[in-house]
Amino acid sequence: DCVCDANGVLYVSERLAHRIVAYDATTGAQIRVVVSGPNMSGVNSSRQPFRRNTLAMVQSQACVGPEGLFLQDGWLYFGSRAMEQVKRVNLATGQVQVVANVLCDDNSLYMKIAVSDGSFGPRGTVFVAAWSVINYGYPQVYLPDGRSWDYVAGSGEPGLPWGSASYPTAVTAVSY
Repeated sequence: DCVCDANGVLYVSERLAHRIVAYDATTGAQIRVVVSGPNMSGVNSSRQPFRRNTLAMVQSQACVGPEGLFLQDGWLYFGSRAMEQVKRVNLATGQVQVVANVLCDDNSLYMKIAVSDGSFGPRGTVFVAAWSVINYGYPQVYLPDGRSWDYVAGSGEPGLPWGSASYPTAVTAVSY
């Protein structure tokens, strides 16, 4: 995945290199490696990620098989099917935090994420699509404290879920 900030810095997740790299969006020059980790996962011929170590060992690393990216408030969020997590890295300090442990099944192929600006759910709520029907096909949602939010069943929040119960392939954050 890739995402560009307002200053022209392009962040690219390099899943098989186990790192996220910042590039100058105008020149293509590499600026820096934002976060990286050891080679503890791969992708098979069916595009299915697999781990080379236990889930606990992979989750203990800063970054293994990063994919979906999202920028918000000086943090770069990234998903990892291999880690079964969404993490975020502070772009100023390099601090890495676990945002949520994500439910995955044998059909989960990747993680595309979006982070709410507060227009649906609290600011910082993370939406995850992983090509899975774990949540009746709707994206999984994690509140800023990492708890799962069952917005499909209703939580008293205004608004209705969108889409249909099938394999989610993308999520987006939209401001109105």
